Amino acid sequence: MSIDDAVANLLRLRSALNIVEVINHELDALPKILVRSLVIITSVLGAYSLIIVFLGVTYLSDIQLSSLGIVLFTLLAAFTLYYIVRELEKASRVRSPYSDWDEKVKEGALGILRILSELDWDTVDYRVRRARSLYPILLVIEELILVALLSLIMPWLISLIMWLILGIQSMTPLNIVGGVLVSIAVALASTWGEISNGAKALWSIDSLMWELRWLYHEYRRIQT
Repeated sequence: MSIDDAVANLLRLRSALNIVEVINHELDALPKILVRSLVIITSVLGAYSLIIVFLGVTYLSDIQLSSLGIVLFTLLAAFTLYYIVRELEKASRVRSPYSDWDEKVKEGALGILRILSELDWDTVDYRVRRARSLYPILLVIEELILVALLSLIMPWLISLIMWLILGIQSMTPLNIVGGVLVSIAVALASTWGEISNGAKALWSIDSLMWELRWLYHEYRRIQT
């Protein structure tokens, strides 16, 4: 393997490892995000229950209580879903622990050897296996949350379009089903590139690691 090939493989490995770091960081953050979301939901529903107990019976009619409940649950669902999406997006902003590789590879073979010798291969193996095994679950959770958030908007948007074009003013089951289908399509379209890059990185990283570990041992053998 030439120096240029080694540098190219090393930089490809860095790109894959950066994706692995993002996935692991999101996996670490997900339980905390879900717990905080549960606390928000519990607090809001508790406050709503207190409103019903102390004010609802005396000051609000059944229709007003029902309307208040629908508005509250819709806003609560929208806020909670948006909060989860935003926090997962923030968790994906990880500073690369391999950002110094660009400077080191300029040193040639010695720089490559230094990079490979500084890698904790056992930790890298563990984080790659963890990311690969849990990435599908993380994807499903992220897609479901995004679809649910969009599904709160799309049926109303379709109803507005139907009203403007056909003059139909009511929310129909067709609008709801259409909104959910459109939400699924939009969610998949907006995240397909990320899904594809993540899958390619996770399933190509083993061969890169094997080649570079072999290269590292060859360099060490030549040096000795």
